[in-house]
Amino acid sequence: SKIFSIVFCFVLLAGLGLQLSAASAPYETYTYSIDGEALISPHAYTPSVAITSYEMNLETSLNAPQDIFVDDNGKIYISDSGNDRVVVCDSSFIFDFEISAFINENGVHDSLDDPRGLFVNEDTIYVCDWQNSRIVLFDLEGNFKEIIEAPTADVMGSDTVFRPVAVAVSDSGMIYVVSSTTYSGIIALNPDGSFQSFLGAQTTTVSLAVRIRRFLFPSVVTQSYISTPYKNIAIDEDGLLWATIVFDEEEEKMLESALLGGSTDSTYAPVKQLNPRGDDIMVRNGFFMPAGEINFTSSEMENDPSAYGKVFGPSTLVDIALGPNGMWSVLDSKRSKIYTYDSEGNLLFAFGDQGRQLGNLASPVAITYSGSDIYVLDSSMNSITVFKRTDYGDVIDQALYHNSIREYSTAYSDWQDILRRNINFDAAYVGIGKTLYRQGEYEQAMEYYKMAYETENYSVAFQGYRREMVEKYILLIVVIVVAVVILLAKFLKYVGKKNKAGEIKTGKRTLWEEFLYGFHVIMYPFDGF
Repeated sequence: SKIFSIVFCFVLLAGLGLQLSAASAPYETYTYSIDGEALISPHAYTPSVAITSYEMNLETSLNAPQDIFVDDNGKIYISDSGNDRVVVCDSSFIFDFEISAFINENGVHDSLDDPRGLFVNEDTIYVCDWQNSRIVLFDLEGNFKEIIEAPTADVMGSDTVFRPVAVAVSDSGMIYVVSSTTYSGIIALNPDGSFQSFLGAQTTTVSLAVRIRRFLFPSVVTQSYISTPYKNIAIDEDGLLWATIVFDEEEEKMLESALLGGSTDSTYAPVKQLNPRGDDIMVRNGFFMPAGEINFTSSEMENDPSAYGKVFGPSTLVDIALGPNGMWSVLDSKRSKIYTYDSEGNLLFAFGDQGRQLGNLASPVAITYSGSDIYVLDSSMNSITVFKRTDYGDVIDQALYHNSIREYSTAYSDWQDILRRNINFDAAYVGIGKTLYRQGEYEQAMEYYKMAYETENYSVAFQGYRREMVEKYILLIVVIVVAVVILLAKFLKYVGKKNKAGEIKTGKRTLWEEFLYGFHVIMYPFDGF
């Protein structure tokens, strides 16, 4: 009994330790049901540390940083906009060197002015020099290489101002630039910096009332309507661009209406995946299109006293980061939250909250992955919060990985493990359903799809199940069909005989004879009536 008591106490203490660990994050992690109800889940990421200027060994503290980038070697690059420099640290966040002043190609002293977006490949650092309206290139040691000035082309327009805020470079050297004052889409530049094209211009929004006023009073209504510029971009290993858009007030209302109505129309989608032609090819198979927060308070309630203290309207997605095995995350600056999706647009988990304690964010501006870790840059706290993936997050990653390499039986075990930890995770039900479907277990697949309300895949599984049943019982079906045809023929012959006899019958017909006469009326309605 003493041994049992000691073991029991250790079990209780271990359970308490797990609860304390799970509660260490100052936020809830959740997904959404098909009804838009938030379903609490285990933490996929928990905060590890907040890196400040002190931990980086910086002599001059960060001041309103705007972007962060991690290269393939783990080096960290921060655009310190308030100090007009780029800070470079090693993988442990220890300061290495900074880029600020340089000698340009004309031998003249030059410097960065309010740098914004960053991109680094195997030999070049690309810096969006916002105030100077250019992109400056450096080697990996911080030495100046060249300057890409504002592109010149007839389609740019004489009034176009080049203000680069984000940049991404493909393996072939194509340069893609988001300009904060360019409304024709993402600017695609050739490797030499010459203009090639615009990609993915947004749909403009003009309300019906304004259209009527413009038609009736063309000289009075002079407001012009232009498409919304992109906010940020990232590029994947296939050269596809992932971009976020922050809409204006009118377009945000359209997005709000679409989300509240459960629409998956991509016209006002705040996240897009663009091919080299600029076509949006993002897969949106989730219950809701990837747009950050789904269960939000309508902006129409903003002046309602009962909604005091709430955040109104859809998410403001300021950055996007591409993670391992098809995962990708967007950063919502309005709610200080991170939303992570799989390659098919299913929400895997959402977490984060506003605040200044470890794990909360005040003014998040940029997000990036470093292996499985997530780094979030905060411009007001001048810090980088490091989020570490938990065991639960590891299992989700393993399931996505095994799916991607077609090891479906192993993925099946991963999804089962996830459900043991989180019974509300609909993506796990869908993953198991797909595995069972691939194994020919159509009936079981239908059950899992049903639990996740996955109607499209349910229909596909039902087709397989129906085909399987037909193949299994084909002989029995043929026998039944033949028997039914023979019995029906005999019955109709009998009906015809009885109705013919009824034509010459003088007495009252029986109820059965009157019933059979209905068949004659069906076949010969005019004669029968």
